[in-house]
Amino acid sequence: MDQPEIWTTDWLLRDSKNIHLEKLAVGSEERRLRRKDFIWPICNYLPVDPAQAPIRAWDRGISRQDRMVSLPDFFTIAGGLPCVTQKARELLERFDIGDSLFFEVLFSVNRDFDVAGGPYFFFNMTCQKSGTVLPDQSPLRKMESGRWQPDSYGAGSHEGYTVNASSQEGCDIWGDPVLIKTVFLSPSLASAIRDARLTGRRLFPCKLNANPV
Repeated sequence: MDQPEIWTTDWLLRDSKNIHLEKLAVGSEERRLRRKDFIWPICNYLPVDPAQAPIRAWDRGISRQDRMVSLPDFFTIAGGLPCVTQKARELLERFDIGDSLFFEVLFSVNRDFDVAGGPYFFFNMTCQKSGTVLPDQSPLRKMESGRWQPDSYGAGSHEGYTVNASSQEGCDIWGDPVLIKTVFLSPSLASAIRDARLTGRRLFPCKLNANPV
């Protein structure tokens, strides 16, 4: 079998079981983050104003045992906000990530305890390639908004995607604006993630269509 040239991952479906978000705060005044300033653009692969990036996330419900467990290299919180460890950030920065940004965040309990294993970062992925996925040839469901989502959120959530072969050009990690909770990867980045044994994600090869209608 030929090596696939585009990969995808279920990273954005893998919410951390150790962080149940209560509050995101920005700046020293600890004001509550407004959804439109951070969550909405990140989930739509749009740039965030650094002044609106949260510096701390609070959770009053983490058990003492969970506080001592380091989070995986790739994880999400709050239903899809992508986060990475320092190790994952350093690997991603070796590749073409376009104008994507990283914002360091502290995960704290009762404002005075940081979760082990940091530093951690929100990953504001801004590279988009419209027309990457071919919805009529992929296991997707159409939402009321007109966008698409994975047909299943289980073990095989991202298996069987068919993508436009022309999407191989450009950055090594990107999203398709019509598809939520999905990241696409170049073969070199996918290989590097496997070789580094970064945790918290599964990789799936995509089927290439060189002549999409």
